[in-house]
Amino acid sequence: MINSYTNLVCFSFKFRLDYARKKNQKMNLKQLIILLIVGYFSLSNLEAQEITMFAGFWGPKYYQDDKQISKKQLENLLEKDAAIYKHWQRSKNYETLAWVAIGVEAGFAAWEISDLNNRKNNTATTIGVFGSLVTGTVFIFLSNGEKKKSILKYNKSLQKSTSFTIKPSGNGISLAFQF
Repeated sequence: MINSYTNLVCFSFKFRLDYARKKNQKMNLKQLIILLIVGYFSLSNLEAQEITMFAGFWGPKYYQDDKQISKKQLENLLEKDAAIYKHWQRSKNYETLAWVAIGVEAGFAAWEISDLNNRKNNTATTIGVFGSLVTGTVFIFLSNGEKKKSILKYNKSLQKSTSFTIKPSGNGISLAFQF
């Protein structure tokens, strides 16, 4: 989207110059400055596309504005900044630990189900099922929290602050652009 808008501004500027040349008219310096200022402000308001995460049935779905992206594409975007990618790596580690806890829970549940006829000592399997359930749940919440942190930090890094001020200088009034 940014490229197409940039091309449009460049095309309109080029068209304006060609039109001025064809008519053998000189483009006024004032018109050029106005065109450049309008072009700058229209381009400066464009921001990079933010990422959002929505819960899906088979896992989170990631969107860059209105377009769905894969987890691999998101990971490629996040690995450009080391601090953001560190949160993403932590979320992957917590997710792996959650899957291990779910596997342990399934093992304890199968052991308890197979031991239904022998009811003399099932305390260990019951503690195993509930302990691994709590552990898996904690790791899932930690994983989702780290994913949210990485996405929020990525979105925050996209926001750039620009300002346009008119300040007095030693030689009169000047325009100042701050990035």
